[in-house]
Amino acid sequence: MLTRVSAATFRGMSEAETLPWPLISLSLAPRIAGEGERLLAALRALAAEDERLHVSGEPPAEIQLGGLSEDHLDATIAALRRDHGIDVMCGAPTVAFRETIASPSEVEYRQRVGQGFVSLTLRVKPMADLSVTISCGEGVTGDDGVAALREGIEQVLDKGLGWGFPIVGVAISVPAAEGFVEPATLRQVAAIAARQMIERGCTILLEPIMDVTVTVPDGCADVVLADLGTRRADVLARRHDGEPAIFEALVPLINLFGYSNSFRALSGGRGSFTLRYACYRPAPQHLDRDPPPAMAAALRA
Repeated sequence: MLTRVSAATFRGMSEAETLPWPLISLSLAPRIAGEGERLLAALRALAAEDERLHVSGEPPAEIQLGGLSEDHLDATIAALRRDHGIDVMCGAPTVAFRETIASPSEVEYRQRVGQGFVSLTLRVKPMADLSVTISCGEGVTGDDGVAALREGIEQVLDKGLGWGFPIVGVAISVPAAEGFVEPATLRQVAAIAARQMIERGCTILLEPIMDVTVTVPDGCADVVLADLGTRRADVLARRHDGEPAIFEALVPLINLFGYSNSFRALSGGRGSFTLRYACYRPAPQHLDRDPPPAMAAALRA
């Protein structure tokens, strides 16, 4: 069951500005064949200087570059060309949506295995932040058994349910486990039970929200503010106590694609803006109801 919860009733899930995953990512390939290793070394050097950058993959496989925003990635690509002499081809940027649950749930799952059976009790409750915890009770014995249970549950959390994005903001416990089976079988049973448990908790699609501060000449303030409105901005503060005008707003990251160029045109090149990660919030209805294939591909990270 997929349930929407409005931002008005669901508290934003906030974390430190440095998240364990990138908010936006894209694929990179060297324009000159055979420079994959050189590209990877340059990206790792840049990431060592900037903890907000995430680099994954190795040649000949695809290399992924992740960061805080579209401008953040653009600046990194410019540094590749300027400082390392590497020209790259870039894929379309994607936003790191996530999933969570709306309410606590519990499942008691029993499965016959050969001449015996295995029985698991799993419980989950939503958290106020983006953390994920998994704890096992005394009924789960042996390091292999605990590891198998965790791996089965993590398999479901990593893949998500309703939209295929990782599940965050949950505390899962396994208070009871009966029966003896091989770790591989226990892992499969745990995954089935975890899926049923998450489904009962009602899945919510979450999107990253950015805190945007805009500074513009007073004469173009209204048109800049109107543009923010088209981007689903929630304006928190507006100061007109003199030149320049200053706005602070919460804006979904996916609606900030191309904002630098638009802002430059609207402000006549006389304004500036900064952005930082604010929180995750439930996505609106037009995103959480079976997005068309093109949109779905653009959302996945």
